[in-house]
Formats: sequence, structure tokens, C-alpha cells
Amino acid sequence: MFIIKSFIFPKNVYDFLKSLDHSTCMSKNHSTQEARSRATCQVSQATNNINKGSTMINPGMYSSATPEWETPQDFFDSVNAIFNFNVDVCATELNAKCANYYTKIQDGLAQNWDDSVAWMNPPYGRSISHWVKKASESKGIVVGLLPSRTDTAWYHNFVKDKAEIIFVRGRLKFGDGKNSAPFGSILAIWWNGNEVSLSQALAVQEIAA
Repeated sequence: MFIIKSFIFPKNVYDFLKSLDHSTCMSKNHSTQEARSRATCQVSQATNNINKGSTMINPGMYSSATPEWETPQDFFDSVNAIFNFNVDVCATELNAKCANYYTKIQDGLAQNWDDSVAWMNPPYGRSISHWVKKASESKGIVVGLLPSRTDTAWYHNFVKDKAEIIFVRGRLKFGDGKNSAPFGSILAIWWNGNEVSLSQALAVQEIAA
């Protein structure tokens, strides 16, 4: 990998950079200023070519710039068939999965989840730690669709050893996206001391299979 600023260039792009015709970046008069700007010119030219082709990588996909990932409806339906959720604690009016839901205005973090069977697909940015902390401290059942980031503090503090974890096979296509997400997903189930029916336990194991 060849990394410049927020762009991640595959090796073939690095090879392209090396093969650029320097005449497009420098005149025959190799002044000090021109020499200093050669690398910048090469990167700019490479970036323009990437943007025109199919190898462009959206840097927002790898950062908090794109924190909201709408739950795939078919995936939600399969999980909802097990739990029969009564509230979506982190939603918008356009992507809510339950009749009862909290948007940014209602602020799901400020609501009481104790008597709920809650669905949670939180923003995948820095605020995710607040959501998983809330889920782990609730007295209700909370099921969260989360990015598989097992090296993070929020995973170790509020998911590992506190929730049943199911690693989703493959990569999901969120919302109306045509391509799969650039990360794996997990389903975290915080039972929080609530009784689990045999049918629920067996169905959950089927998801994990």
C-alpha cells in the first residue's frame, strides 16, 4: 500500500506514479521549485486518473466521515423474526425499522431502554462507544449491528464478555448501496440478565452457523 493523506493507493497506482512522464510535471529547466513540486504534481495526476476510473476508493468509507449505514432490510427481517423488536433506538424517519423509534431529536441515548427489546444500528463513527455502553448497561434486551472492530476500546469494554457475539458471514450491502461494505459486521446481543427462550437460543445459533 502507498498512502498519501486520506487516499489509499494500491500498488499498481504506485507503479503508475513511478512511470509518469516527468515532462508533464517539469519543464526542461529543472529549477529547485519545480523539483520540489514534482511529487505533488505526480500525486495530483495519479489522483485525477483514479477519479476517472473504477479504482477510486472513497476515503469516507474508512473514517467517521460516513458514520451512518442503513440496515439491509432482509437482514433485519431475519433477526426481527427471532426477537420481535419493539423499538429502533437509533434511527431516522427514512430508515427506521420499527414502528417505535428514536431519531436524533428524541436522542435514543437519553431514553430508557429497560423494558424494551431494542434494535440498534448506531452511527459507526466515534460516538459508537456511547451506544454500546448504553446497550451494555440497559436492563432490556438490545441487539446491535456493529462493524467488526475487535481491536477497539469500545469492543473490549462494552461488547466482549458482555454480549453474545455473532460474526456475520461475508460483508453486508447497506442501504441502497450496490457494493458490499469495506468492513465485516458483527451482531451483538446484550441479554442483560433477561430470560432466553429455547426457540430464541436455537434461532440465534442458526444465524451463527
